[in-house]
Amino acid sequence: MPPPTSHKKLEAYALALGIKEASDDWYNFFDNAAASSGNIPSYMMSDAELVKKLPLVFRTLRGEKISPEKLDELAELIRQT
Repeated sequence: MPPPTSHKKLEAYALALGIKEASDDWYNFFDNAAASSGNIPSYMMSDAELVKKLPLVFRTLRGEKISPEKLDELAELIRQT
């Protein structure tokens, strides 16, 4: 059964499971729900700079070569978020 897409419903599930709000487990819960639904988490999609970098992430995940400069750029962007 796929996870609910409603943020409020996911929040209710997380709280019912005893997941502490704003903890790493909390964010992992929401990220995993989005991923299993085939979606990119909304906080990522709301960051225009990060959205521009998503093709780089997808290429990397597919195992395509990435330049050291692009990899450094991606790492810096991740550190900033």
